Amino acid sequence: MCRGDRSGSPDLNGLTTTHIPMNIASTLLLAFAMSTDAFAAAVGKGATLHPRGFARRSVPG
Repeated sequence: MCRGDRSGSPDLNGLTTTHIPMNIASTLLLAFAMSTDAFAAAVGKGATLHPRGFARRSVPG
């Protein structure tokens, strides 16, 4: 089946599916959501690696 045919094709369950490509807005929104999720995970991981109190951080050296 070629990509231009939108009549549908049977999937593994025998149901008919249509092939609709993602537009650029959906792709950018998904990329932004994934990058913010990765950033939040990295910040959370970094926060748990070195638990230090305020007094220890304020002392130089």
